[in-house]
Amino acid sequence: MNLRYAPTAARRAIMTVAVSMLLIIGLVPPAGASAAPTATSTSLTLSAVTVPFGHADRATVTVLHSVHGAVALTVDGRLIARPVIGVAGKVTVTLPSTLKVGRHVVRATYVPTAGTNRLGSSAAKAFDVIKGAVGWWVSVPYAPVYAGPAALNVRILASGAVNGQATLSYAGHVLQRRTVGSDGRVGFRLVATWSAGSPRLTLNYTGNASYNPSSRVVTVRTTKAPSTLRLSAPGTLGFGVGALASVSVSGAGAVPTGLVTLYVDGVARSVHSLSGGRATLGIPALSGGRHTLLARYAGDSRHNPSQQSAVITAASNRCPATARACVDLTHSLTWLQTGGRVSYGPVPITSGRPGYRSHDGTFSVFWKDINHHSSEFNNAPMPYSVFFDGGIAFHEGSLAVESHGCIHLSASAAQYYFGHLQVGDQVVVFGYAPY
Repeated sequence: MNLRYAPTAARRAIMTVAVSMLLIIGLVPPAGASAAPTATSTSLTLSAVTVPFGHADRATVTVLHSVHGAVALTVDGRLIARPVIGVAGKVTVTLPSTLKVGRHVVRATYVPTAGTNRLGSSAAKAFDVIKGAVGWWVSVPYAPVYAGPAALNVRILASGAVNGQATLSYAGHVLQRRTVGSDGRVGFRLVATWSAGSPRLTLNYTGNASYNPSSRVVTVRTTKAPSTLRLSAPGTLGFGVGALASVSVSGAGAVPTGLVTLYVDGVARSVHSLSGGRATLGIPALSGGRHTLLARYAGDSRHNPSQQSAVITAASNRCPATARACVDLTHSLTWLQTGGRVSYGPVPITSGRPGYRSHDGTFSVFWKDINHHSSEFNNAPMPYSVFFDGGIAFHEGSLAVESHGCIHLSASAAQYYFGHLQVGDQVVVFGYAPY
């Protein structure tokens, strides 16, 4: 035997035995016969059966008994991918994230490469796309002033179009409604009608076919609006006479509310609540000389405080210190004093009407009668009469009807005068009645 050919002969013998074995187990068809195609099995799994809009589902395809080929992946009958599958028999495909809300069917079909003697196979699964959630980006470019311009720049964050409506509300009331563009941007431009401080405003998005409604609470720091106070008061004041001061407060937006205080020479003398932005404050009787009035508004939840001052001059006591009782006909007042210091009053009076004017001058009390009746005027009652000028007396009488020369007092004042004036006390009458 030629030894050079021995290895070749050995190899042929081995191949002959191998083929014989394959023929025995049926994996190699005998000469002249065609092999039967091999069946495959395709399975399909999804990463989720419910997917929010804008999120991508993943489909994993496994084909058993595959050799070479491709997998045709369709969603609702539309081809979305055709990846090649190798001997490992497995491939993962990301499904589109833009599928509409609703139920969808994904189908995987194994297409073997021609000549690989493999049969095709397929599998299908259903999954649901539900509405997605949106995010918010909000910017307040500047701190508004109450009743001044305000702005909010908003963007609704999502991977798809967010066409819809957005509203801005405060305390349950819609302040403004805007259409949201497909890019999610929306701007609110309005007047700050909410209270100053740190009010909480609510943004609402209506949602659309792809996204659920959403809301966001935003704190918009708002400063108070300025206010303007105007004080109107008399420039002069008679001795012992009070007066009234008028105050009006204005400001942007709502009419200002709250308290106004009137100070006289730095001392609070009158407090009143605004009504319709206005208040009337009492000025008490002041000592003779110049005095400073200051009206101060405390502010409210929308407006800052404000104030205004004025000067008022009060008349000095024209009644001499020697007088015990003084009558100011000009201002229709009377008072009692001791050593020039007022001890009672001033209190209002009425004096003699035209034709019966009360006389000015210095007099003295000469008679008192607690239950006097006029002998001159039809026996008219003159309770608590204190006579100082002939038939002229202090007595209880009408403060709305002028007398025939007497000084009318209220009941309480007449009783006080009767009890505290004595015969011989000096009475000084000055001025001229205004009627």
